[in-house]
Amino acid sequence: SNSFCTLLVRSGMDAAFPCSPAAYCTAALHALKHPTQPVMGLLLGPRASPAATADGGKAAAYASAAVPVAHTEVASAPHPMTEIAVKQVLAVATSSGRRIVGLYAANERCGDNALSEHTAALASFVAGEAGEPITVWLMDNAKLPPGKSEGAAVKLYTAEKTRISAAGSSAALTFAEWDSAALAPKAAPIAGRAIIARLGELVEARKAAAVGDFEEHLENCEVDYFNPWAAAACAME
Repeated sequence: SNSFCTLLVRSGMDAAFPCSPAAYCTAALHALKHPTQPVMGLLLGPRASPAATADGGKAAAYASAAVPVAHTEVASAPHPMTEIAVKQVLAVATSSGRRIVGLYAANERCGDNALSEHTAALASFVAGEAGEPITVWLMDNAKLPPGKSEGAAVKLYTAEKTRISAAGSSAALTFAEWDSAALAPKAAPIAGRAIIARLGELVEARKAAAVGDFEEHLENCEVDYFNPWAAAACAME
């Protein structure tokens, strides 16, 4: 929508952007399933604990799961379906004690790592619906296949309702399982190369084909775009 006022600015934030293995692997598998199409999805996280918001909410929220949304031109241009998907996912997340904490996207052309005006506007829309800033993962198509990178193949941004901030040069995804007792990511991090190795195993097992998105769900209601199998398949413990 042209009504969005989105300004891309450079942020000095060199923060860690924590996520679960399942969130990253699901997003990566979605992009790998459709290598010549634009893809996008949403990132969910648990409700923040008081400790997690002690800094005024400046730290990036933990992404526990990825929810694939679209894989055609719907992902790269304004479309009513994406707004419907955001509202539907937000309703389901809220009912299960979670919230939308981010958005991921991959461009159609390999090597195109620019954040498009549409993706920026969509991220701002999602931030508005979520009622808080969100994290944006722009997937690096060239580095996404296993063996092309030792860590997460993403460029990181923070989206608010009226602007997008590019993360600092040393900002990175960090991987950890969730500690449900402490309501925080577990203290022991998981090495990026271990996540990439697991992603490689999932690709070899043809799990990319198993990833369903909201767009496919509209065509076949039996497709579960929350992909409940992913958490166990991607877990490192």
